[in-house]
Amino acid sequence: MSLSILRNNVMGQPILQNNKGSKITFLLFIFILVSVTSSFDIFLTFSIGGFTFRIAQFLLMFPIFLWFVNTIRSGLIKLPLGSVSLVIWTIFILVFVPNTTFWERNLGYFFWLVLNLCMVFSLVHFVNDLNKILTLIKWYIYSFLFVSIFGLIQFALGILGITPPFVTQWWVLGSLPRINGFSYEPSYYSTYLLIGWILVFYIYYENINLFSRRKLFVILMFITLAMILSSSRMAILLMVIWIMRYIFLFVWHLFKAQFHLKYFKVVLLYMSIMISLLGFVFYGGERTAFLLSGTGINGTSSHSVDARFENFTDTLNVFMKNPLIGVSLGGVAPAIGRLHGITVTDQETAKHFEGISIFAEVLAASGIIGFTFFMSYIFTIIFKPFILSKKINNQLISGLLKGMVFSLIGLLIILQFNQNILRLYLWLHIGILSALYSVSLKQLKNKMTLLSE
Repeated sequence: MSLSILRNNVMGQPILQNNKGSKITFLLFIFILVSVTSSFDIFLTFSIGGFTFRIAQFLLMFPIFLWFVNTIRSGLIKLPLGSVSLVIWTIFILVFVPNTTFWERNLGYFFWLVLNLCMVFSLVHFVNDLNKILTLIKWYIYSFLFVSIFGLIQFALGILGITPPFVTQWWVLGSLPRINGFSYEPSYYSTYLLIGWILVFYIYYENINLFSRRKLFVILMFITLAMILSSSRMAILLMVIWIMRYIFLFVWHLFKAQFHLKYFKVVLLYMSIMISLLGFVFYGGERTAFLLSGTGINGTSSHSVDARFENFTDTLNVFMKNPLIGVSLGGVAPAIGRLHGITVTDQETAKHFEGISIFAEVLAASGIIGFTFFMSYIFTIIFKPFILSKKINNQLISGLLKGMVFSLIGLLIILQFNQNILRLYLWLHIGILSALYSVSLKQLKNKMTLLSE
C-alpha cells in the first residue's frame, strides 16, 4: 500500500460502506474494534512486566499517534468536555507516583490513565461529525450484542455438558456456569453489559430512531438474558433500580390523570421477570439457595458483602491517614497492605489488597484536592450533555445524549462496589459521550448561526 493511499484511508476516506451508505473510515473502524474488544480481560491479552495489556489498548495506539501528530502539526488541540479538570487531576496522580512501596505499579497505572485520556482526546478529534458519531454508536451497541451472545453460548454449552471457553466460575461444576464472556469473572461481565443495557433500554422505550424498534427489542432481550444468567446480584439490583424509574414515571402520570402505555408495558414486562426470578430464588429451597450465597440474605453466609465492606473501609482508611497527599492509583493496594502490616512489592501480593469503590480509590490516590478536580470532571460530563440535550430540537441527538449519560451514571454507581477507575470500557464510554457532545454542540451552534443570518 502506498503512503498516499494509507494517508487517504487514515484521514477519512471510506474503507467500508454499509447498505444505507454510511461510510466507515479506517480510524472509525479502529474505534469500532476497540468497542468490540474493550471488555476482553482474558482473551487477546498480553502480559508485559507484570501488567496485562489488552488488544484494544494496542489498537488505540494508532489513532492516538495520529492525534498526537496532527496536534503537533496544527499547533491546536481540540479540548474534550471538562478536560481542564481531567488534566489537573491527572497531574495530581503523577505527582503522587513516588509515594508508595511499589512505584513500578504506580507508573504502570499512570501509563494506563494517560492512554485512556488520549483515547478520549482522539475520539473527540477524529469522530467529529454527525455521520461518524452515529455510525460509531450503532456499532458500539452491536458490541454489547456480540458479547451478550457469546455469554449465552457459554451458558448453553455448559448445560449441555460441553466445557465452554473462558468460563472462570461455576454454580454447579461442569453443568451450570456463571457466564463471564471475555471478562475476568461474572461481576466484571455484567458491569460492562450494564452500559449497553441502560443505553438500549432508554433509546428503545423513548422511541429514539437509531435502529428499528424490532432490532432494538431483540438486542435488549439478548443483553437482559445475558445479565440475568451472569447471576451478578449487584447488576440485577441496578436493573431493578433502573426499572423503578419507569414505575415512578408511570405513577407520577397517573396522579396527573394520564395513563402512559409505554411506561405500563415496561412495568408489566420487567416486574413480571423480576418477580418470577425472586420467586424462583427464594422459594426454590436448597436447589436455589446457592444463588444467594455470600449476600447474608435468607439465612445464607455474608462473606461477599463483608469482604466488600472491609475493602471499602480499608480504602477510606488509606485516605484518612493523609487526606492531602495521595498514593496515586497504583499505590492504593500497597497502602492497604501496609495497613495490614504487609510490604507490597510485587503484583501478586498487590492483588490481595485491592481497594473497592472507584470514588474511594480516587480519593485515596489523589488526596482531597485532586479528588475535587476529578469530581468536577464527573459532574461536567454528566450535567452539561444533559443540559445540551434540552436545547437541541432533534429527538435522535437529544435522546442519545440522555441515554449515554444515564448509562454512564449506572456504570459509576455499580463501580462503587467494584475496583479500578481505569477500566477501558468506562473511558471508552466517556470518550464516545464526549465526541457526541462535541458534535451536538457544533450542530447547535451552526443552527443558531443560520438563524441569526
